[in-house]
Amino acid sequence: MDVKKRIGYLKDLWQHAEKLHREGKQAEYERAGAHAYGLLREAWERAVEEVLLNGVVERYRNSVQTQKAKCLGDVCEGDCKALDQGMTKCSKWITGHDHAAAENAPFPDPPELQADIKALDDWVAIIRKRR
Repeated sequence: MDVKKRIGYLKDLWQHAEKLHREGKQAEYERAGAHAYGLLREAWERAVEEVLLNGVVERYRNSVQTQKAKCLGDVCEGDCKALDQGMTKCSKWITGHDHAAAENAPFPDPPELQADIKALDDWVAIIRKRR
């Protein structure tokens, strides 16, 4: 899926997770939320290829699309900071990462998960509008 479709899918996942939370099914909500964070991390990765790098470089492609490189001059520190923040946040909540017991941080609630999905959506929109 391209980034736009991934974001749409993430919004659908969020609705399902939010419903579980509303119904008081916290363990199920956290599993659904962790799954969403994993897919959100993957969407950030795809957005790097598709949006930030404008398709100049793609994983497993045998060529570099140098004619698309002219857009790369507009990448700014804010783009990179938002990318790092998004990836770091997702990595904190995906399965496969052991969390320190002393941290004891509660799993993000539905509005926070929704805001994290929106952060990617906004980041993509800002870069695309700029170009």
